[in-house]
Amino acid sequence: MKKRIIALLLALVMVVGMLPTVALAADAPIQDEDGYYQLTNEADLKWFRDKVNAGEGTINARLMADVTLTESWTPIGVAADYVTSYDNKPFSGIFDGNEKTISGLNVTETAGNPAALFGMAKNATIKKLVVKGTVSSTAPSGGYMPVYAGGVVGQSDGGVTLEEVASYVDVTMTNSTSNTGAIGGLAGNGYGITIKNCANYGKLTAEGSAEAHIGGLSAISPWGGKAAIENSVNVGEIVGGSTVGGLITKANDGTTVKNSATVGEPAGTLGGTFENCLATANTVGADGVEIVADMKDAKVLTTLGSAFKKGEKSGFPILTWMTDTEVEEPECKHEHTEPKYESKNDGTHTVTTICKDCGQTIGEAKTEDCTDKGDGTCVCGYKFPVVDPSVPEQDTDGCYQITNETQLKWFRDKVNAGDVAIKGKLMNDITLTDAWAPIGTSESKFAGEFDGNGKTISGLHFDVQDMPEESQSLGLFGTIGGKDKDHIAIVRNLTLEGEIKVEGKTAQGFCVGAAAAYLSSFSTLSGITTNVAIVNAPASGVTSVRTGGLVGMVLSSGRYTNIECCRNIGSVTGTGETGGLIGYHSGSVSYYGEYYVAVRNSCNEGTVTGTGACTGGLIGKLLTDVPGASAVYKGGVISYVNEIKHRLLGVEQEILDVCTAVSRETAHEMARGARERLAADCAVSVTGLAGPDGDGTGRPVGLVYIAVDTAGFSFCKELHLSGDRAKIREQAADAVFQLILDTI
Repeated sequence: MKKRIIALLLALVMVVGMLPTVALAADAPIQDEDGYYQLTNEADLKWFRDKVNAGEGTINARLMADVTLTESWTPIGVAADYVTSYDNKPFSGIFDGNEKTISGLNVTETAGNPAALFGMAKNATIKKLVVKGTVSSTAPSGGYMPVYAGGVVGQSDGGVTLEEVASYVDVTMTNSTSNTGAIGGLAGNGYGITIKNCANYGKLTAEGSAEAHIGGLSAISPWGGKAAIENSVNVGEIVGGSTVGGLITKANDGTTVKNSATVGEPAGTLGGTFENCLATANTVGADGVEIVADMKDAKVLTTLGSAFKKGEKSGFPILTWMTDTEVEEPECKHEHTEPKYESKNDGTHTVTTICKDCGQTIGEAKTEDCTDKGDGTCVCGYKFPVVDPSVPEQDTDGCYQITNETQLKWFRDKVNAGDVAIKGKLMNDITLTDAWAPIGTSESKFAGEFDGNGKTISGLHFDVQDMPEESQSLGLFGTIGGKDKDHIAIVRNLTLEGEIKVEGKTAQGFCVGAAAAYLSSFSTLSGITTNVAIVNAPASGVTSVRTGGLVGMVLSSGRYTNIECCRNIGSVTGTGETGGLIGYHSGSVSYYGEYYVAVRNSCNEGTVTGTGACTGGLIGKLLTDVPGASAVYKGGVISYVNEIKHRLLGVEQEILDVCTAVSRETAHEMARGARERLAADCAVSVTGLAGPDGDGTGRPVGLVYIAVDTAGFSFCKELHLSGDRAKIREQAADAVFQLILDTI
């Protein structure tokens, strides 16, 4: 039995051994909804290559991750040699690099086929791709086929577009035969190619005695073909070649090159059109470091356009979506012997070695302890930096970076001393521990820019009791006002918290606003939230008491003055002119701010309490002064500006534009809108001219319209009142109460 089992097993082994070997096909990458094959690794990229080379050149692909090639690469797309075959199999689809990198490219071509990531392409698009590696092509001893090599495409057969592609591929071609050779940083033979927003950083080398054309971006076949290059750059070194161009060589008639830069001459054989191109020097040779460094000049970025930025590390132009780690400094071949010292704020200095010829630093900086010679200098000869922590640092735009209370005070004192147009930016939340003195005075109005940067200043308060017996301006800013419409003072993106309390003080007047006491012409408050509890109640008899949750008073001229996207949630109490956003403005308020104060997309959510007759919400106050008023009173809307009348009460904009805010029509609409939005049985409205000035239409001060609206009844009454501003408001409030009594 045991022998029979062994014999059966041996037979089975023999049978299995005789079965044909079946190769398992690589799994196809998945396709997205647009039909693009999603390539995630080297195997996917090979599958795509083999698919194209088998004749399915119109398929599309998208890189989903960086890919590192570990094996020698066979290019995507096959060109016939036109001796044994005329069967081209070019890539003719779309290859979306998706801002990813293919590294480790290693192409070694000896049979004359186009050498690159893509061998041959026709009517194809390759975009948003970084390629790194080496390409080497050696011309065969015989045959008709020219030799083409490039970083991305070996041969274009027309209609090829490269967009936002960068090559870090070192390309070498050896050609000692009668065949013509063409090398390009992006494309070898660039017949009918379009190159837009592309860059080459790789080294291009031609060896051998035969004719060789080298273009920093592309070479054109000697028998012609139009090409187009736009907003592209070559930083790569070019060595050898019979015809050389920093951007393109063999530029035939019809070829256009625009807004591009190179370290070499723009072209070898000029036949095309070159517009706004920059060549920093002749073809780069062995001493090319200084020439390459010229590509860091700011004018290069201006030439290339918005697709490029300056690398923070390298200084070279790179595509906006690339990281600076993609670019490395060219290695300097010169002798480096001279040490360079640079002192640091922490009591150390760095020692590096620099080139005597080009000034390039090499090696890692070595940090050593500084030794003070006793005169404030290090042994290296550099002075120790003197840092005043009270003075904020400036950024490259001259904006002071404010990090603490001391630096905020320094900024305030700078403005109040006359440097009114300076810029400041909060870098941290700040809690004020000392009583505050405002930024900007009537003599030195703040006229610069203050960016709160989304930060909060808390603890805002004032030592009112020690103030002199004269008019006082209380707020983070005292007076804000720019120079003209081209120099607007701006305060933005800030939250304020604190408490301002004025009680029993005798003075000429108090103007209080959390953000600013006074807002003058050519000024903007934007994105400010105030949560400051304000009580402005000086001694009896004090006049000119203006209180606003945001701004105490807007000065009468108010040209190009804007309040936008601001919000007050703090409580506001005043004995004079009092408002949730603005305490007082003698001029006009509008949605448009060229000639009037403009208030846009702003609101008050804090309580407003006024004991003066000019307070917005006087009627509501009188109603709620009666105990138990909450049983019948739902609320009110202080629609001080037209935008609020339109947005909150539903007054048609056409009525406001044609009939104006002070009109019978507007009063009717305000009452109706209030009743509907508050779901009330009865609503009243008042709109008028309380003075001291009119609205510029010739209508008299004291013209007031009061309206009442119920579900079945609507009535408006025109009043002609006399007296000062306070008296007119008191008479209007009395008339409204009488109208309510008559209605109900």
